[in-house]
Amino acid sequence: MGVWLGGIEAFWADLIWHTFLPGLPHPQFVALWLLRESVRRDDYHVPSLAFVAGIGWDAAVQGIFCQHAALWLLLVLLARRLTVVVWFDHIFTQVLLAMLASLMLRGAESMIWLSRWPTNVAETRILSDILTGVVLDGLFFPFVWRLHRVPKRRSVFAAGRQ
Repeated sequence: MGVWLGGIEAFWADLIWHTFLPGLPHPQFVALWLLRESVRRDDYHVPSLAFVAGIGWDAAVQGIFCQHAALWLLLVLLARRLTVVVWFDHIFTQVLLAMLASLMLRGAESMIWLSRWPTNVAETRILSDILTGVVLDGLFFPFVWRLHRVPKRRSVFAAGRQ
């Protein structure tokens, strides 16, 4: 239940950022939450959450249907593969992972956006938006990593307690 509740919180945080700060670069709170949960959990809830959240996001912002669902599902599956190789307990690897995932997601979204509508690419700020978004995601991921963290309590009856 905590996975879904955290996903809903990230969804609303992302939607509020998009609503009240529409022209500014934005961190992808839902993608960061999915990245966090895909590294911490190894069950079917996170890919399901990625797909459902992607469909909900596309419906909320009236985007291309299933674009974010496919991208976020790919993010979750790739992050699960990386857990075998990368150790995520250090802040450096967390920031690096968030920046790489953000670069992948934002690049794919930009390619889909450019292929969908006729735009004059010289008039867009795609590269600066991607780079500032990647930096924002790298800065926000350590905070997202520590959200809803429950400290481990030792039992009163534990052997190490005197």
